[in-house]
Amino acid sequence: MQSCIKHLSITMKNQIIVFILAVACLYAVSCQTKDIAKDLLESALKKHKVKDDQGAIADFTRAIELKPDYEEAYLGRGDVKGGLADDTGAIIDFNKAIELKPGDGRAYLSRGLARMGLKDYHGTIADITKALELKTDNVEDAYYVRGFAKYFLSDYQGAIIDLNKAIELKPDDPYPYNERGKSKTGLKDYHGAVADLTKAIELKPDYGEAFYSRGLAYMLMGQKSMGQTDLKRADELGYSVTK
Repeated sequence: MQSCIKHLSITMKNQIIVFILAVACLYAVSCQTKDIAKDLLESALKKHKVKDDQGAIADFTRAIELKPDYEEAYLGRGDVKGGLADDTGAIIDFNKAIELKPGDGRAYLSRGLARMGLKDYHGTIADITKALELKTDNVEDAYYVRGFAKYFLSDYQGAIIDLNKAIELKPDDPYPYNERGKSKTGLKDYHGAVADLTKAIELKPDYGEAFYSRGLAYMLMGQKSMGQTDLKRADELGYSVTK
């Protein structure tokens, strides 16, 4: 009997050892997989930086295959797709990132930008509002994008409120001045529009859209000569109303 008990005890110990080794092996494989996924993420970011976007997408995809809950990879791949005008594909990735980490405002901000590309301005406003509630990074960009969306919905007062905040946070960025100037034109505040658009041009002297928008404001003020000069300059810079 004692011999049987001893044999059973040894067998159980061996089984425990095998189990522990198996768990350790699985843990090691898991750690290795995570390391590879992280390396792929870093490789994707480097490729995107040098404009190898297809290579970046391939690396992001491989990282996701190895680690299906890799929120950073979904965010990165979505951003690259958005830059390639694949806004629908970008939104799919951002949806997954939000599913994995609903408290991360970056995904809402990025999805809001992608929705802008699809002219879903109400969706953009909803996403950016959520991003701001979650205290996302790049708050100035969030206010700018939401103001831009409001402009397209002809909510010029609402746009100006958001663009004021964007300018307060980043006063050397020409783009919010341009959109605020256009919003002021929408409210027939042509003098205010010219002031904002002039500031945008000071910050970015080759800003074709700002010249075009200021030219329109001048024309609406009855200053046709100045308006025509700006419209001509916009054309020289390659900007037209169809862009």
